[in-house]
Amino acid sequence: MTDSKLVFLDTSPIIYFLERNTRYYECLSKYLKKLDSYGVIFYTSVVSIEEYLVTPLKNDDSNLVRAFYEFLEIMDINVIHIDEMIADDAAHVRAKYGGIKGMDALQLAAFEASHAEVFLTNDKQLVQYSPSKVKLVDDLMSADE
Repeated sequence: MTDSKLVFLDTSPIIYFLERNTRYYECLSKYLKKLDSYGVIFYTSVVSIEEYLVTPLKNDDSNLVRAFYEFLEIMDINVIHIDEMIADDAAHVRAKYGGIKGMDALQLAAFEASHAEVFLTNDKQLVQYSPSKVKLVDDLMSADE
């Protein structure tokens, strides 16, 4: 996957990395560092901001809130904003792929708007959208072993 120059990060890999998930942190850390060293451009959307911040805010964890914004800055992650076109595209995604939730559809539509080549997630349901573009963190684990 290192031949991709544009990578969109869904919320789950960000959570795994920032909260140092015992199962995924080491693999994701190596992977993100490798991509960064190759000059990969990262994207996410405002949906990731909303999804990520809920738990740290609920738990009054200012360290995780700060870590999130530092992560966006240090990794120079481009944040895609949701506009009418992306919302319309998300509706088309939901109409075509049964069972994809609204926030996930917005993420996929933002992914397309970013022109990224890879959508990194761990939501297996999203692979139906584009098996060649949607990559699972679990698959990185398999490749790392």
